[in-house]
Formats: sequence, C-alpha cells, structure tokens
Amino acid sequence: MQEKTPRSITPQIDEFCKSISSFAPQFIVVSPIPQSRINDCFNNVKHYVEKVGGKQIFGWAIWQRANILLHAEAHSIWESPKGEMIDITLHQGNDEKILFLRDISIQYQGNIIPSIYKQLTDSFLVKEFIELLNKRNHIMTETSGDTVALPIDMVHRIYELNVTFSIKVGRNELCPCGSGKKYKRCCGLYN
Repeated sequence: MQEKTPRSITPQIDEFCKSISSFAPQFIVVSPIPQSRINDCFNNVKHYVEKVGGKQIFGWAIWQRANILLHAEAHSIWESPKGEMIDITLHQGNDEKILFLRDISIQYQGNIIPSIYKQLTDSFLVKEFIELLNKRNHIMTETSGDTVALPIDMVHRIYELNVTFSIKVGRNELCPCGSGKKYKRCCGLYN
C-alpha cells in the first residue's frame, strides 16, 4: 500500500493544508519533461526555468496512504510564462496529477526539508510510525553531506510497520493498523 494523490479534498485534507499554508490546495497535472529525474523536483524545475522561462513554485505535494495518514512532502512545480502550473517531475507512483499546496515560506537551498504527517486513524501503530518518520527526518535534516546514518533499530521498525500496514485482510477482519476497528471501517475505507 503506497501513498497516492488523494481523490478529493476532504475536510481532513483541507484542515491539514490550512495548518501548513494559507494557500488553498489544488490538483496539478503531472507532465514530466524528458530530462526529468525521478523525485528531483527542485533541480528539475530550476533547470527547466533556466532553459525555457517561467517560474519555480514551492510548496508541498499532499499524499494519502489509505486511511492511515496524510503526508506533506516539500515539492516544486513549474509555472509556465502563460501562468499554467504543471508538475514536470516524474514520481515513483506515476500519478497523473498531484495535490499541491503552495507555500511561500519554503526556500530550497540544497537542504532536506522535513515532511509533515497527520494521522487519520486511532491506531497506536500509526502514531508510532509517524513518530519514527519524524525522528528519521530530524536526523536527515541535521546531517551534513550526502550520507545519513540512521539507527538500525529505527530502520527495522519503520520497515516492520510498513509491512504491517500492507497486510491484505478481509473487509470484516480487524484492521492490521491496530486501531481495533474492522478493516472496512478503518484503513480499507479510502476517500
């Protein structure tokens, strides 16, 4: 189960976005340029602006992992000279559109910008997962250079939780996220 572009802007997504930026989230078409490097939006857009003009717009790509969590990932899109906004970066999930939240407070200067997460279920496992992701992000932002050393127990636990959240169960079975709810009323319900 991977993160995907939300299907619609739900009240939870709207509330999450308002906690990050004063701009309204909007769906942006993904149209990767041929020389686009996967998940390298900041450099892709910077070089494209230098080549053809337009502007680099900073903000957040909003992803949803079923009903487990929302994830705001620092992201950059291209605004054409005519004002059209396009995501020119290829993504791992091959999404045809992304949910983008503009944020003028983001300034990318080669540093890692920590992601922001919101828990969507009452699960103690999801809470632990987000805490581990936040610790990992903190270590990554505090580390200089191209190599990051993460505690092995942290890496293993993040992997274990990813596996747990990806377990396929029947609609009426207990959700693997640990919420105590049936799967169909928890992570199996996707907006």
